[in-house]
Amino acid sequence: MGNEQKDNKSWWKSIKDDDRFFTEADEKIKAIEAKLDAYKAGSEDADEKRMKLLEGLIKHYLDLTRAIDVRRAEYFKAGLQMFAVSLAALGVIVKFIDFENHLFVSIITLAFVVGLISLLYTAISIITTFYWQTQSERYHFLKLDATKHPYLGNSWLWFYHGVPGLDKIPYIKKSTESSEESDYRDGAMGYLNGAEFYFRNFIDATDKEIFIQHLRYTYLLLVHNAYKNKFDRQLIDRISEGTKNTFGITGIALFLSFVIGSIVSSSENQNDRQETKQSFNNDSAASNEKSDSTSFLYNPSFPDLTRSKSDTSISKADSIKVKDSVQVQ
Repeated sequence: MGNEQKDNKSWWKSIKDDDRFFTEADEKIKAIEAKLDAYKAGSEDADEKRMKLLEGLIKHYLDLTRAIDVRRAEYFKAGLQMFAVSLAALGVIVKFIDFENHLFVSIITLAFVVGLISLLYTAISIITTFYWQTQSERYHFLKLDATKHPYLGNSWLWFYHGVPGLDKIPYIKKSTESSEESDYRDGAMGYLNGAEFYFRNFIDATDKEIFIQHLRYTYLLLVHNAYKNKFDRQLIDRISEGTKNTFGITGIALFLSFVIGSIVSSSENQNDRQETKQSFNNDSAASNEKSDSTSFLYNPSFPDLTRSKSDTSISKADSIKVKDSVQVQ
């Protein structure tokens, strides 16, 4: 029982601890294989029409996927350009921040800095999302081992994924590194093993097997196109959400910067007026103190040392006249 349960899970290239999943999946797999095994070729005209339909669908799905890949590449380029522009703009705009001499302008500039940071985050999100989408782990059905269930998985007979041996071809070395002799032997044996398998299957394949392989490949392309559509939608969501958030954050930051800048400017103007008034009062007080310290020079009780001799002689004559008039009386 244990070996049978283990064999039932051998087609799954991952953790095998979900019995409910394997029970449901095994039922689906058996139903699919039974339907394909029970297929019987019909008349020649009917089979030819089906093959033409499958070939047309294959071309259609390939064209759709190609168009989606072109759009996704454009989104990726847009993310790279957005990243470069936002970094360059940040480097330029931070030079205008000078809270000591230009406080209001610096507060407004800080709002644009916040917006550019949001734009930079959007660009990074687009780039990292595109990079994640290029990894093979994104396709869930690749966990199906097609060698255990030849009707399923990514191993179409006419594609390199379905040809044993081609996966043994070693990676191409960098131009600065020379390939080892063992790499050439492994690559050559992979080529020969693949040729043996490919030629035999193509020659020995019956009309039913060819039809099932076309049907299988058509469905594989359909699933692949569905994933690519989701990837395309994911990148569009990153761009639209990032743009919306950037405009929203920038607008809020600008509004707050204007409010804060107005309050700060009003407070600064009030402080300047108070300082001007205080300075005027200080100058007035200093002027009064100077006047008090020099007022004794003009006190009538002190002799005026600045009067001329003629003024003094006139005062003496007046005194004599007054004295004579008193004596006459």
